[in-house]
Amino acid sequence: MKNRFILFLSVLVSGAFFGQTGQVGINTATPRVHLDARATTGNSAIAFGNTNQTAPAAGAGAMKYDNSVNNNGIYYSDGVVWQQFLTSGTTSLPKVVAAGRKTVDEIISTNTGDTHPWLFQNVILNDGNWNSTTNSYTVPQDGLYQMSMGAPLRPSQVNNLSEFTIFVYDSTGTNEVRNFVFRGIDYSVGGAAFRGGTLTFELKKDQIVKFGSVHCYIGCLGNTVNFTIGAGALFTIVQL
Repeated sequence: MKNRFILFLSVLVSGAFFGQTGQVGINTATPRVHLDARATTGNSAIAFGNTNQTAPAAGAGAMKYDNSVNNNGIYYSDGVVWQQFLTSGTTSLPKVVAAGRKTVDEIISTNTGDTHPWLFQNVILNDGNWNSTTNSYTVPQDGLYQMSMGAPLRPSQVNNLSEFTIFVYDSTGTNEVRNFVFRGIDYSVGGAAFRGGTLTFELKKDQIVKFGSVHCYIGCLGNTVNFTIGAGALFTIVQL
């Protein structure tokens, strides 16, 4: 009976000990949440709710939340300094959503300022919103988009005008806004130098975008000019 009593008492004391020390913050007036799990082999993870430790002291791979006014956000240690992750849910890394290039020359014959969308034979990247039949991009969601285009250009006469243009339409594809990326006047007949540029747009879902050129609304003296848009012409669309 005495042995049983001693065994029972030992279990009771042990249970009380683990009940008080086996949980974070139990019976602690001012608990500090601090998780530090390290493996003896060198693989480890350490995360702080908040800490005043320097990045070297915390060690490479450590993470913390900084709630100070000017530095609010989540940080990780690279072993030297604290590096901040993205600051909010509305901030995202830019990503290329569509890109393509021409593999053959395209000749545009005109003496008016008509719209001339280019044909891109090799679409390198497509998030599903580039239509290779219409050579157009339908905006998937509201936001900022950075668009680039360029091409080698060669006109057939010295009196000429060309404007590389990003055409933006409403969801019906009828109301057109021309955004000029590059303008060339009296471009060399022996040309074919590569020209282009980049613009940033705030667009709405379902707007339509095309890449192309406008020629001869002035500067061609009423003559029909053949403009060769060379193979290697390209476009990229980046969602910001």
